[in-house]
Amino acid sequence: MLVEQAMTTATLCCELNDTLETIAYQMWNGDCGAVPVLNEQGMPVGIVTDRDIAMALALRHANAAQLRAGDLVGARPLVSCSPKWELKQALKLMTKEKIRRLPVVDDEHRVVGLLSLCDIVEVAGSGRKKSDVSITELVDSLRQIAQSHKVSATTSA
Repeated sequence: MLVEQAMTTATLCCELNDTLETIAYQMWNGDCGAVPVLNEQGMPVGIVTDRDIAMALALRHANAAQLRAGDLVGARPLVSCSPKWELKQALKLMTKEKIRRLPVVDDEHRVVGLLSLCDIVEVAGSGRKKSDVSITELVDSLRQIAQSHKVSATTSA
């Protein structure tokens, strides 16, 4: 199964100058937890998650109207995949990078979707679509991704 068959295509995006307040409202209204961040040329340069917003506000003691998406991106390079990748390949990348959401970009590096672990769970557990990801592979990946957050949380405390 290809990524394009599992990804969410109605992907909301934001720009580097957008405030975290604006992005949070966008997430709330769009019922999503992650928004790719685009530069002035419309190319993705990062991703902001609801957790990123919460942690930035708490740790920086700032107001959501004061911080911008650009304040949160750039710490690590954007990890993305192609809609033509096999789903299993994308899951391996997500596991390796310890991420739960993966922007999907076309040949011109434009965002065409977002692949989340929830999307993969939906197709892997569904009898409607034939997935190349087994439940065992999915559980192993989820375990590895979750484990990384526990480790980093205890080492930074």
